[in-house]
Amino acid sequence: MTNAVIRVSRIVATTYVDGAMETALGVGLGEVTDMCRKIMNQATVDAPFDRGLLRNSHRMRVTPMSTRVEGLVYNDCEYAAAVHDGQRARTIRARNARALRFEWNGQVFFRKSVRRKAVKARPWLRDAARRVATGDGWNFQNTTN
Repeated sequence: MTNAVIRVSRIVATTYVDGAMETALGVGLGEVTDMCRKIMNQATVDAPFDRGLLRNSHRMRVTPMSTRVEGLVYNDCEYAAAVHDGQRARTIRARNARALRFEWNGQVFFRKSVRRKAVKARPWLRDAARRVATGDGWNFQNTTN
């Protein structure tokens, strides 16, 4: 799974008043929420489209912590990771039956196994994050888990 980290490098402030941390977190909360919303909107536009399920499954979560604000934009569709990161070729075998049954061109086929082709990665979410972050003057860093 690929993660994209956006680090805020343009917000710098020095203050000596009480409540400075709360003020800074408030500013950070607004900035991170705005950035996550922009990334989510761009990812929705850029998502591969078949039936629309992938496009409609983008979510965002912004979490204020004691010294920082974390924002997360993700897609909770069950096949989103397979589309985003791609899949290698593999063989699918029958588990609970003697054969797999499927229809193709109006004919019914039975096979003990079928070969699934590799699926090329289409990282629309990472690309949307990079485009929005760099366009707004933020520092984009690509990481992997």
